[in-house]
Amino acid sequence: MDRMDPELEARLREAAAELDFDPYDYTPFRDPLDSDDSSTPSTGPSEPPAGNGDDGLPWCRCGRCESMPTPEEDVCCRSMPEVLVVCQQDGGCITIHPAFQSVCLTPEVLRAVHIALEEEGANIDGDGDVNK
Repeated sequence: MDRMDPELEARLREAAAELDFDPYDYTPFRDPLDSDDSSTPSTGPSEPPAGNGDDGLPWCRCGRCESMPTPEEDVCCRSMPEVLVVCQQDGGCITIHPAFQSVCLTPEVLRAVHIALEEEGANIDGDGDVNK
């Protein structure tokens, strides 16, 4: 796995200290009693949840999409080349990728990315389309 740019890492640590939060405070740890053992080889792609995919969402290719408030936001992860590189198995969904939960859904990570984007000059607060 690639290491983060040391200068960016230092800026993020400074920002975390200013916001008074520990970026690793809510790091999930694997429960040894959990029956979902990721070291066990997978027998294939996970089954999509019932109610998604073929019934009513013709744009969904992964079988795990949910309808969003606007048509512009109705985008399947399988329609993005960048995601296809990460989820190489046919029928895979980015939300079942091992890193999705910790990288995309952890509030502290999202705050750090938000800060980094603001420092780069991105307008991320102005448009209101939070699901894009």
